[in-house]
Amino acid sequence: MDSQVQFFEGVEKRIEFDFAGTNLRDELNRAVLEKIVKPVECVIEGVLSGDHVDSYLLSASSLFVYDDLVIIKTCGATKIFECINGIVAAVGWNKLRSIKYTRGSFFRPDLQPYPHQRPCDEKRCVRLVPKS
Repeated sequence: MDSQVQFFEGVEKRIEFDFAGTNLRDELNRAVLEKIVKPVECVIEGVLSGDHVDSYLLSASSLFVYDDLVIIKTCGATKIFECINGIVAAVGWNKLRSIKYTRGSFFRPDLQPYPHQRPCDEKRCVRLVPKS
């Protein structure tokens, strides 16, 4: 049996996008986000909207959209970096203030897709994001 089927990586990967002067909740609706999270290998299972945040339950974790902030969290062997271009392009590269990527230490980094097997590869990919 495939070791990836037998082992689930529960360590969270997280990207935080900070945007200037925008109302993200209007720009990033469910239809837009469904297309963005598909290459990450997630689907939206549900949504709950509050006064200040739209919370999306993803098949592999969660996504939060505030007026000027987007936070996506995934676990397992997801390809979280695949959402970067989609989110920023939907809002506008000129509005992007910062991107912050964090994660814990994987128990089985060898089961992660590139670039998540090595922190130096992750850093290299994040540095390739164009500056606004």
